[in-house]
Amino acid sequence: MVYERYFKLTESDRWELESDVAWHEIDVGVACAQPDVLQKLRSAALIESYAPMFALKSLSLWWESVEESAIASIQFFEEYKHYYALKRYLDAVGMEIPEREVIEVRQRNFGGSCGDRARHLANYMISEHFTAHFYKRLLEQVREPVLRVLLNFLVRDEFRHANVFYSLLERRLELDPATRDAIVEETLHFRHQGVEVVGESIPIAQKNDFQTILGLWKKVEHLTGVSLREHRKELMRVSAGAAEGSSVTAV
Repeated sequence: MVYERYFKLTESDRWELESDVAWHEIDVGVACAQPDVLQKLRSAALIESYAPMFALKSLSLWWESVEESAIASIQFFEEYKHYYALKRYLDAVGMEIPEREVIEVRQRNFGGSCGDRARHLANYMISEHFTAHFYKRLLEQVREPVLRVLLNFLVRDEFRHANVFYSLLERRLELDPATRDAIVEETLHFRHQGVEVVGESIPIAQKNDFQTILGLWKKVEHLTGVSLREHRKELMRVSAGAAEGSSVTAV
């Protein structure tokens, strides 16, 4: 089972919040010398704080899959752990996140539609892919030593998350090959989960990160057997044909 393998990997890869991060050694001066990094971290922390809301939405779609809901139990624990760790770091450097702000974000989106099950699963995999690379790119810029240690842990976790959702999508395709269309469509029209939290101001560590985008496309093409470039061309051709036909009819 995917869950059994993932559980073992998670246990072996787990890091301890208290003992593995030297909180007392944070160099506040070095950290505050990179305010843009801290602001991106704050947005990322807010997105991670949204884990309980993602849990409500996800479990309403995955409740009848024992494996997917079991993996979700690990996923949401680790996401909120990321929020707690980032918040602790930000508190230490004077950039607190008040509880009311976390609650306001939840209230804004409570009761929203859950969408399609397969597309939601695909969105999770893609979101985790970009989140992993966000932390990785940010790590390349950060100078404060304790934050570098923390980001290393987050990068490892996020890549593991992306990989397990990829495995779940593989399983879905085995059970229902029609899921392929949902995965392809979600990839071509992707919006990061964090949009629900911070709107279009998703933190970006590196603009035009084509390597990360190309890496995702290769993963999805390997998963589905569909050339995303050719699929997009076909969609554009069909759309152009429909528009031309509509114009002729109007005349």
